[in-house]
Amino acid sequence: MGVYSKAFKEIGYDVKIFEIFEPHRNYISNRLPQIEIVNEPITTDLMLFIEVSEHMTDEQLNDLFTKIKPRFILHSSTPHESPGFDEDWGHINIKKDWNPFFNSFGYEKAFDVNLPTEWTKFYKRVK
Repeated sequence: MGVYSKAFKEIGYDVKIFEIFEPHRNYISNRLPQIEIVNEPITTDLMLFIEVSEHMTDEQLNDLFTKIKPRFILHSSTPHESPGFDEDWGHINIKKDWNPFFNSFGYEKAFDVNLPTEWTKFYKRVK
């Protein structure tokens, strides 16, 4: 919750966080007051989307990506189903392959990153 944003901020990037969960917003506000939290999603050059999409429904994801069009997306979302674990961690949307989803919104996979997880991918907008 904010660790990547903090790192980018510390090396000089303009960073903003959009967070829908109030406990997470409060945590970020208290621990990282130097980072602006925005109330609505905004379009940026780079969207860090790390271990978030498995916590969102397809409807929520579709709504988000009809509102914003970042140039690049650094995306990581576990492709592994773990009964019991997933429910406890709020994993409600696990896809083994996110490429079709991002392709439908005009993105293509540029390359695999493999950090911070082995399934991290870098997407670029092509439409």
